[in-house]
Amino acid sequence: MMIKNNLKLRTINNGGISFRFLETGDIYDVTYNDYQINLVKGNVMDGSLMNVYLRIKKDHGYISTPLIHKDILSGVSYLDHQVTYYGTFQGITYQIDLVIGKYQWDLHVSLDSNQEMEVDLFYGQDVAIQNKSSVLSSEAYTVQYIDYKVEQNKSGYVLSAKQNQGAPQFLQIGSYSKNIAYCTDGFQFFGNSYKLTQMPKALMEDQLQSVIKQYEFSYLTLQSEKVNLKKHASVSFYGYYKPEQYDADAIKIIDVQQLPFEKMTIDTPMKKSRFNHRTELLNGNDLSEEKIDALFNVKRHTEKSNGKTLSFFTDNHHHVVLKEKEKLVERPHGHLMVHGDLLHVSENVMATTNFMFGVFGSHIVLGNTSFNKFLGDIRNPLNVQKISGQRIYIKKD
Repeated sequence: MMIKNNLKLRTINNGGISFRFLETGDIYDVTYNDYQINLVKGNVMDGSLMNVYLRIKKDHGYISTPLIHKDILSGVSYLDHQVTYYGTFQGITYQIDLVIGKYQWDLHVSLDSNQEMEVDLFYGQDVAIQNKSSVLSSEAYTVQYIDYKVEQNKSGYVLSAKQNQGAPQFLQIGSYSKNIAYCTDGFQFFGNSYKLTQMPKALMEDQLQSVIKQYEFSYLTLQSEKVNLKKHASVSFYGYYKPEQYDADAIKIIDVQQLPFEKMTIDTPMKKSRFNHRTELLNGNDLSEEKIDALFNVKRHTEKSNGKTLSFFTDNHHHVVLKEKEKLVERPHGHLMVHGDLLHVSENVMATTNFMFGVFGSHIVLGNTSFNKFLGDIRNPLNVQKISGQRIYIKKD
């Protein structure tokens, strides 16, 4: 039996870069010829990492949401070179006009509300600017070769990324309205705590760090200035891609001009996914120190922090890691399980890897680990996308 799993994608191209969109309206990828500009392909469950986040100031802190996401979108409209998103969140009606040029895209965000509130917006852009096959082979390896540069103009910060492996690739993001802070890596924006909370760490803090971090999860982010929303407000961002040969040392800030666009009204109701996945995680309970002692009589090489046990070894050399340690580390804890003859070269060996944050099996292989794959590997150490590996979903009535 042939299993058909073809994505239904809509493509917009204005003579240069191509944007592809899922049925839900989420951005699937951004490409130019054989090069992928964004880092991670979107999917119908998790949406896209390339997004605009709306944050509202409340008495107890902040509440926030990605605006390009099927869970809150009410409609999407398409033109030849433009996509418009509509939705509501916490009494705010919003519209995003994504305008696509040859090597440029603009994001115009309009907010309307009958209530007075303080809000700000964050534009997050995952970055690969590398050959598609290289990106799909290893996102982390691709990102290790990206350099970042931060400069300023009248609107605030301008972020540039340059790919140093292979053909020169350059990406710049900025804003037409005022921005006040930035970050360059997903570990700064999402944070280790995202594995448990599914809430970007940066959105719970007053301001982005405005520090360049060059790690393995390229995610350029700009934070707008605070907006006192009374009736109407608007904020605009842009992205600019330069694929041709260029003198990287000579490039400073590229003066990007706004693309013309049309103000549209909703004409296509939002198509909801048949699998209406929510980003709520079910986490296990913490083990008390008394419970740990009852389960393990002998603990060796115990690792503790602030009086809480992080990990230890048992008498039979098993390494036990608790949730407290998983919160602190950038690398997820996994367990490789192997069955078969490991003493001789043979195809009669099966292996799989599970991970502590809810992946019950990934990279299931038989014999050759490169060719005989039955299930893919996880693509991100922070569990940002949950479409890979074996997962358990709970249906709520």
